[in-house]
Amino acid sequence: MSRAPLAARTPWRAVVVLALGLSALIGIIVLAFVWPAVTASPRHLPVAVAAPAGRLPAIGDTVDVTVVPDRAAAVSAVERREADGAIVVTDGVEVLASPASPPAVRSVLDALAERISSGDGAGAAGPVRVTDVAEPEGDPAALTAASLPLVLGGIIGGVVVSLRAVGTARRLAALLGYACGGGIVVTAILQPWLGVLAGPFGLEATAVGLGMLGTASVVVGLTTLLGPRGILIGAAVTMLVANPLAGVTVPTSFIASPWGTVGQLLVPGATLTLVRELSLFPRADHSLEWGVLAAWAVLGFALVVTAGRKGSSIPRRASPTAR
Repeated sequence: MSRAPLAARTPWRAVVVLALGLSALIGIIVLAFVWPAVTASPRHLPVAVAAPAGRLPAIGDTVDVTVVPDRAAAVSAVERREADGAIVVTDGVEVLASPASPPAVRSVLDALAERISSGDGAGAAGPVRVTDVAEPEGDPAALTAASLPLVLGGIIGGVVVSLRAVGTARRLAALLGYACGGGIVVTAILQPWLGVLAGPFGLEATAVGLGMLGTASVVVGLTTLLGPRGILIGAAVTMLVANPLAGVTVPTSFIASPWGTVGQLLVPGATLTLVRELSLFPRADHSLEWGVLAAWAVLGFALVVTAGRKGSSIPRRASPTAR
């Protein structure tokens, strides 16, 4: 068996650094995905409460209580996502929750109902019943499963456009074309075909496309400025920071502060929240999510244009006829 020339062999120091670096990398990846789940616990869960004066139940310090005048206001708060659940105290206790809420939210509300029914709290005598409000027309579980492909779609689009499109105008056109086409294709699969989404088709397609555009445009901008390192930076930040903080399986109020809020200001979190609310909570205020996605798309476009003016750092293939 032939052996590589001595000069071509990798130095042992580099081998050790490589092994240690890869070990650290896998540790970071595991920590990024597992830490939010392990540390998730109810923190300032917004709950609306309608109760007569002096009969507000003692519901602990894991929730932020908003007092509303009556049951109708409590239902409206849940439907608008101003609250993740509600408690109405009359002759008995009624817990209002949406089936579209993550299971963790339902667990907290069920525990509150149990505490109130056991007499922990003023004026809690009487039966406790749980009522579903804001009944979803889509499929919340399947929508959660679709979150990772949406994130990967943005990264893959950015990588391909970075490597295959040369010229500022062509990169911008490719990004816009991908966002429009990808938004329509993905929404067509998730809505009329699989029945996962139930919001207006045009708005859902726009939200999906804008989410992919926000990630892809930033990846293209970073790659145009920094070369291949930009792909690594864009993909790493998206997968190891933004995606774990997106609140896919637990509400953002369960994620340690301030990371839950930070996650909603990044593309995966804003995209997932917007698509979910358009489908499951159409009465919610969506202005923040639209603004976040638009801001990331503008930032990505600005990076591409700036890099184009300075000259791309991506090495280009030499022409076959070049000498």
